[in-house]
Amino acid sequence: MLKLALSLLLAISPVCASAAPAHALTQQDVVRELIGAPVYSSDGREVGRVMDITLDEDQAFRALLMKASRSLGFGERTVRIPGAAFIALRGAVVLDLPSESMDVLVEHDAEGSVLDER
Repeated sequence: MLKLALSLLLAISPVCASAAPAHALTQQDVVRELIGAPVYSSDGREVGRVMDITLDEDQAFRALLMKASRSLGFGERTVRIPGAAFIALRGAVVLDLPSESMDVLVEHDAEGSVLDER
């Protein structure tokens, strides 16, 4: 399923083979580009929007903070996804999780702290 989602995203993303980039993108550039981008589940469904991506000291993705719909579609919540559970593409992020698993993710605040869900 993840391969199908990646194939779909690569097919719809704008690619210009003749235009060479002026400089190589840094990880910070990639993060800035992805803020507000759609987040897709491994089964190809849009499940949220990128709020922030944190990097570790080696500039690898540490975590993704995303806005996702609450159960039954009432409001939004912020969830944190570990760096190993997503792939960042130009203009989108694909999770290594099916859309059905979104309801079990723990809600976090904008700084990444777990919210009390009592």
